[in-house]
Amino acid sequence: MTLEKVRIPAATAYAGEVRKGSRCRITDISGTQVADAMFFRLDNPLQKFSQNITRIMNWTSEIKVGSTLYSDLQRPLAVVPLDTVGRHDTFFCSCSRYVYEEIYKVGPRLGCRENIHEALQGWTKRSERAAHIPEELLSDPLNCFQNSGFKTDGTPYLNEAWSAKGDHSEFEALEDLVVAVSACPDDISDCNGQVCSDIELDFYVEEM
Repeated sequence: MTLEKVRIPAATAYAGEVRKGSRCRITDISGTQVADAMFFRLDNPLQKFSQNITRIMNWTSEIKVGSTLYSDLQRPLAVVPLDTVGRHDTFFCSCSRYVYEEIYKVGPRLGCRENIHEALQGWTKRSERAAHIPEELLSDPLNCFQNSGFKTDGTPYLNEAWSAKGDHSEFEALEDLVVAVSACPDDISDCNGQVCSDIELDFYVEEM
């Protein structure tokens, strides 16, 4: 049963709640579009998704079916029951105003980080249980569909996303969560094929 379906326009973000036992699905509508996702415990946003701890607790940097997402307090937040891509990133930070200015030498312009912060502010205004999540509490993201890694000399690479039209990943909440997702605005690198597009976000309960 679908609880909420949201189309996130390119270069924007959205935040919503996923209750324990329910799921969220992140779908690449057009293909080759990265979605940055951040996960926070609803009752304590200080507990948020951790790239480092997730890699160690799963003993791999790959996120795939059966993977568990962990908080920075080493507590499980969500599991991955379904994934049609098999390629996601757990090393890169979100793009941001600073990244664009310092690395790409463009701007000022907003990145995933600023867009997610704005989306969380919007969630705070419309949710009765909302707790304010300031920008300094934002975590490193799970970069859904992002095709990146490191070369043999240690330098990073960022190539076009593997995801095709309709590819998606699902996350089942192990606690009540706030999930914020950005349709990445990076049209400079090869990350999104240099053309940004929309992401679909579904919150639902699986029917037995």
